Amino acid sequence: MGSIAKSLLQYNGKTFLENQLTTLMQAGIQSIHVVTGYHHAEIEHELNKLIESGKFPDPKSIRILRNPAPERGQQSSVHLALEAIDRDCDQILIALADQPLINAKDMIELIDAFANRDIGKEILYPIVDGQRGHPVLLSGPALTLYLAQAGKMSCRQFIDSTPERVIQWPTNNRHYIIDVDTPEDLNKLG
Repeated sequence: MGSIAKSLLQYNGKTFLENQLTTLMQAGIQSIHVVTGYHHAEIEHELNKLIESGKFPDPKSIRILRNPAPERGQQSSVHLALEAIDRDCDQILIALADQPLINAKDMIELIDAFANRDIGKEILYPIVDGQRGHPVLLSGPALTLYLAQAGKMSCRQFIDSTPERVIQWPTNNRHYIIDVDTPEDLNKLG
């Protein structure tokens, strides 16, 4: 969105950032890593205000990571977060800041689908009308495998290179594919 931080855009009276943090906590996510890059000062200021507001039951579960090279793209932010995650995690959810329609029910559906996965399947992402969506879920073993490849490929490349480990979870829920990249996208949300 150019000079505007997407995570600070408003939808239904809340910033995308506040909406996503609330959604993640309502879905039972225990540890949240927020990666900032461009517009880091404004985003971190807003995040600290939200944390200090007392709206979140466990503000210590939210950690801010600043991408020192945001010009390297989204995958560099994903990599930064994945490197910072506790290696004992059994599920890792990679969510994007520009999907304001995703709610706790949507997150729980993904988490439940992941919990009921077949043996050997370590990665899950939603597919809506043939389109790949987000969030993406990884198991702890998948995180370990990815980190062993770190520097050789992005997380997306890792996922694409291991199709035998991937579940493309079919759903009709369009929340998983609707994101905001332009002012027109924001206007379409209503």
